[in-house]
Amino acid sequence: MDPERVLGKGGVLEFLVEAKEEGLTRFVGISGDSRSARFLEALRWFEIDVVMCAVNVVDRHTYDFETTVFPLAAERGAARRASP
Repeated sequence: MDPERVLGKGGVLEFLVEAKEEGLTRFVGISGDSRSARFLEALRWFEIDVVMCAVNVVDRHTYDFETTVFPLAAERGAARRASP
């Protein structure tokens, strides 16, 4: 993935947020299984509704989503907005 094409000006996430504002989609989400810094960047710059990532017991020592991404996602309201 090229972070600039997804997160940068005129990138995919910017387009998806606009599509949501226009009613073309209900939710905007991000997914992945590594590089927690990219999740953090997306959560800081965009209104993300859902975060999905693969996590296992060893990942805490490798990617550490539990203390970086998950708290920011909760603080920003990810998943709460996606509830029916």
